[in-house]
Amino acid sequence: MLAVRIGATVAACLTCSCGRVGFGIAEQDAASAVDAVVDSAVDAADRPNRMFASTATPSASMVNGGDAICASEAARAGLSGTFVSVIYRDGRLPAGLLASRGFARLDGSPIADTLEQLAAGQGYSPIAERADGSYYWHVYPIYAWTGSPSEDCAAWTSTDSARQARGVQIGSRTPFGGVSSSCDVNYWQLVCSEVGHQVALPAPTPQAGRLAFWNPAVFASPADADAQCQALANENGRAGTFLAAIGIDNRAASDRFDLTGAPWVNLAGQPLATTGAAFMALEWRNTLTAFGDAGVALVAVGANSLTEPSSPASNCSNWTDHTDLGGQRVIVNPTNMFLSVGSTNCNMFNGSLCLQQ
Repeated sequence: MLAVRIGATVAACLTCSCGRVGFGIAEQDAASAVDAVVDSAVDAADRPNRMFASTATPSASMVNGGDAICASEAARAGLSGTFVSVIYRDGRLPAGLLASRGFARLDGSPIADTLEQLAAGQGYSPIAERADGSYYWHVYPIYAWTGSPSEDCAAWTSTDSARQARGVQIGSRTPFGGVSSSCDVNYWQLVCSEVGHQVALPAPTPQAGRLAFWNPAVFASPADADAQCQALANENGRAGTFLAAIGIDNRAASDRFDLTGAPWVNLAGQPLATTGAAFMALEWRNTLTAFGDAGVALVAVGANSLTEPSSPASNCSNWTDHTDLGGQRVIVNPTNMFLSVGSTNCNMFNGSLCLQQ
């Protein structure tokens, strides 16, 4: 198990989903030539630059060959254009990449107006797809090398476990360098970006829908969880009826809601999934948000998924057992659009996912 630092928080890399696809592309050493190639590609254009996460998992010492990896995966997927890896070299991101403007997913969702905005963790939507447009649903966690001005595995030449490098978590809004690991890991991927287009991308217009947010506060019972969700909505001027998405009385969390209603949206008005059913299947297209600075926490669900019936063994006897003997199923990180369900003891008090009816 690999400990990955997320700010001051330590999160565990779950070993159940760490399998990755390898690659066999030769490393490129001429870092200075990379900027020249990218610079020459920058020109005025009429669409955003497309971004994806590689399926290749280069070791740290092969990251300097990342541009070739990204170009190869884009070509195999039939994507035209110039694609490069988003990594720090010599303490900086490629100048040509910084000169490009407007970045979007392959599904058209805007990611950021500028690379600096994305690097600061202030993007509109997370990077979430492979080059072929498929999402990394049900695969968690996924990390990608970016490096930082001060941590880049000795300019991407070292796989020494004593050295550190920085990266991002795919499917989340973590800033570049927001996660770190030793340089000997061999399952981190790359962020790949097209260059050469310059299009201003304002923040997306909020869309109507049922509201979804997560509440980091602990609850003592199902009624308390529901009351907290409703109170948070009321306090923040949000109308409607809100319940906690937890399994109760051998029923799934999804059974508490009408899945044929309007899709759920986050607090910014961004759709989280195309339908209610897709939301409950954890096929999300954006990240959940919370009122205020909620930090990182676990969210109780009481089953292996939102659609699986919840049993006393997985919901702490209908959320009444608070000893360390039982178990409860929880969402590991609600701030990532690729959700994973794990387990904690019943004396670990967790938050809840709040959904509008």
